[in-house]
Amino acid sequence: MFGMLLRLSGVLVFFVLGLRSGGTPMNQGRRRLALKGNAISEAMDLARELDPRTTHHDRGAKLAQALLDLVFDPDSNGLDGMLRLFREHGLAREADGWIGNPDPPSLLPSQVEQVLGGAILQRLADRAGMPRSTAAAGAAFAIPKIVGAATRDGRIPARRPDWLTCPSVNRPERRFSSSALLLVCLTLLLAAELLMYGTCRARGPLFDAAAEVRKANARTLASLTRLPPSASLPEIAASLNLLVIDFAPGSDRIPEVTKPVLDRAALALCGRPGSKLEIGAHTAGDSEPASLSVERAEAIRNYLIGQGVRPAMLIAKGYGASRPVDTNQTDAGRFHNRRVEFQIIPSDNRPEDR
Repeated sequence: MFGMLLRLSGVLVFFVLGLRSGGTPMNQGRRRLALKGNAISEAMDLARELDPRTTHHDRGAKLAQALLDLVFDPDSNGLDGMLRLFREHGLAREADGWIGNPDPPSLLPSQVEQVLGGAILQRLADRAGMPRSTAAAGAAFAIPKIVGAATRDGRIPARRPDWLTCPSVNRPERRFSSSALLLVCLTLLLAAELLMYGTCRARGPLFDAAAEVRKANARTLASLTRLPPSASLPEIAASLNLLVIDFAPGSDRIPEVTKPVLDRAALALCGRPGSKLEIGAHTAGDSEPASLSVERAEAIRNYLIGQGVRPAMLIAKGYGASRPVDTNQTDAGRFHNRRVEFQIIPSDNRPEDR
């Protein structure tokens, strides 16, 4: 609620004053915009009231300045070097999507930690006077916004644009310009993100299913790639059991992010004689019918057959919610229960194909 109020304050100021100014200084650049008493000041006062000991708006401004210095660090080839760093860590699509985008989507804190590393994040946190986890959440929100603002014409500047600075929140007044206002709004929005993140942290850690899927897919693909051409079926099944197939609720459609891993699995399975491989699907609680687990297992079987695996080698079986491995009272628990497992069926003990 409080974070939403701060966001709305920042957006309202940007919209109203943008209409009045047309993107140029008011009254031939002579009029000043006093922060005291206007909507920006009210938003900052709200931040003080929410946390009078360590105000989020001050820490947000410090973090925004630290991130500007980091993104345009000449020793790391500036913005171009920062974008290259994200691409090298598998986030090329995200980084390219920020360029020229006035409202790019935020990253996940875990992605920022992966790219920047713990040492850099700790330096950012020390400059802003906040925990490292909070700095990661702020950076995940602000870095795409900074890149989008700096590349508003679609080009990557060789150095930080002169207008792209972080105004101090403690000055009594500020000369109005659309660029300065953009950074003020960025600071306010960043403060809102930090408030919301702090509230969520107080309630307990959030479960990031998408991050878990990405990590599991990467582990599975790496394991399958390391298998020798002579790998046995149990070895292939062990690699496949690292995989997390996160079906959408009520759906048997295989997620697109899973298909490249299944493609690689099909290459390993082709031509393997002997035992059969059971594809066992499980659902999470009573919210999903047992028949859905059968449909999901069949979907995976049919996909692998489409990639060249012998139909007689694969058995699809649905277990419904009869074999939970975790509680169904939490997001993480339901995620773990809604799973697919692969096991070897010896040739002399083969259940009927389904």
